[in-house]
Amino acid sequence: MEQQILGVDVAKNELVLYYNESIYTISNTKVAIKNWFNKYNVELTSLVVFEPTGGYENILKNFLIEHKRLYRMVHANHVRSYAKALGLLAKTDKIDAKVLRDFAIAVSLQPNTQKNQHNNLHVMLNRRDQLIDIRTEEKNRLETADKIIIPSIKKHIKWLDKEIKALDDKLIESSKNKNIEKFVSLYTSVPGVGIITALRILADLPEIDSFSEKQLAALVGLAPMNKDSGNSRGRRYIMAGRPKIRRALYMAAISAIRCNPFIKAFYSKLDRK
Repeated sequence: MEQQILGVDVAKNELVLYYNESIYTISNTKVAIKNWFNKYNVELTSLVVFEPTGGYENILKNFLIEHKRLYRMVHANHVRSYAKALGLLAKTDKIDAKVLRDFAIAVSLQPNTQKNQHNNLHVMLNRRDQLIDIRTEEKNRLETADKIIIPSIKKHIKWLDKEIKALDDKLIESSKNKNIEKFVSLYTSVPGVGIITALRILADLPEIDSFSEKQLAALVGLAPMNKDSGNSRGRRYIMAGRPKIRRALYMAAISAIRCNPFIKAFYSKLDRK
């Protein structure tokens, strides 16, 4: 029996679903999603395909995980490129839902097999990044700020320092959890890798224990990509991937250059080329 595929276009307040050649629009709430799946007796083997939409997809994703349903979250650029290749330039919620379904069929899309068990870490780390970015912006404003608002900016920076410290304390406490501690201990055994980097890997790279080195490099966006044509050999670039992991590894590499002899020697060799 052919697997049924649902294409779901996610918005803030509603979901548009393309299923069995029909379009359905429902509220983006857990109750509405549950009622729809029950009403249409959607089989557990059906694959639900959708794009990330800045967090609005979380209600749907959490429902699917909770009810052990198959799903795959796909990159929006990949789906849009597929639509353009077919000459589909128009873009509406209904069109997008169908394109998602068709894309899944065209590329024989498989469901997510990696289950991220560390969503709380992911949420706290993302909030930490947000606060650090805001603090950096405020510090930059101090350089050109009028004297009348400098006290306000400094007060805000002080508050941000306190909130970041509180999150750091929570993250360190989380790293002592028996299900996490062994991985943190392993990752931080590499000079230059700290607790925050180790937790970021746990939170955003659940494939680390099942993918090969080359697969992980491509997944994160650290694998050099060819840009060749005919006899021309273009410069290799890294692209796409998971920027939060790359950022964490970059900061770890900067630290490792100073304190990890192996990385320091490797960096010096690169620098001479």
